Amino acid sequence: EDVGTFVLQGVRDQVSLERLQALLPDHVRLMPSPNTPFPLYALPIHDAEAGLLLRVTGAKTVRQLVERAPPALDERRVRALLYGLLALGVLVSGRPPVGDGDEVGASARSPASASAG
Repeated sequence: EDVGTFVLQGVRDQVSLERLQALLPDHVRLMPSPNTPFPLYALPIHDAEAGLLLRVTGAKTVRQLVERAPPALDERRVRALLYGLLALGVLVSGRPPVGDGDEVGASARSPASASAG
């Protein structure tokens, strides 16, 4: 199997909801990477997940994406998909809108450094 499949399946199968919540806090806004190393068609993404990814534009927080996910996806599945794609560089972390007062934490910008902790 290729590395994209390996990473996505590993996050889906091995990472607990609590760890995913710590790695990908509610306030983080994700958007597609302009230089993705993996095309989505090459990754094991199911139909409900593909529908969710249409909403990943940088405008919604992780919490909003979880709340608006299709019924087939629970919070752990949503966060696992988002974090796996962030770790692969398919998604990147955006900045919160001006006036929120919170900066996106380093763990949201750098999945590798967050995983090391």
